[in-house]
Amino acid sequence: MAKKRLTKKQRARRILKLRILVLASLAAIAALVVLIVKSAGYDLINENDPVATIRLKNGDKVIVELYPDKAPGTVANFISLANAGFYDGQALSLSEDASYLRAGGDAGYDIRGEFALNGFENDVKHERGVLSMARLTLYDSASGSFFLCLKDMPYIDGAYAAFGRVVKGLDSLDKGQPVIESIRVDAKAFAGSFEKLAREP
Repeated sequence: MAKKRLTKKQRARRILKLRILVLASLAAIAALVVLIVKSAGYDLINENDPVATIRLKNGDKVIVELYPDKAPGTVANFISLANAGFYDGQALSLSEDASYLRAGGDAGYDIRGEFALNGFENDVKHERGVLSMARLTLYDSASGSFFLCLKDMPYIDGAYAAFGRVVKGLDSLDKGQPVIESIRVDAKAFAGSFEKLAREP
């Protein structure tokens, strides 16, 4: 027995129902992701932002949200180095005035300084918990070193490339000079070539 052909109106209704079902499913998935993140004890500004997990030798864990929309090349560089194990085993050195912790080193290349003084729009403030890129005197001299603000540091806003913020575990960084066991980044929707983004002038 031949199947009855649908009219254009019936086909349009079916397509509409299917679209509504797909949208409802996507909304449900998004809500579930938010619920999982909330239950983990931290809030992200953007659910698609890359998330770095810093595991310390003492067993503590620090969660950092990265901001590729504010400093794309800096974030790309950090992801590339972190996931390659560049920071594993390093101590987070405390500054003399106890205003920040620093780790990293020379990665063998320099990246562009993504901050206002270097002609790059980046409005992330250097507040407690913010992750930023260390550099030498030259604006485009950052490489593999970063620092984590333990205090508000408004006097360097616009002069260094801030590119993330601690969303969980900040108190763990107040315990002297913790040692990094590993830093790994879930890049999520941040697509593209990390190496190209990090090194292009």
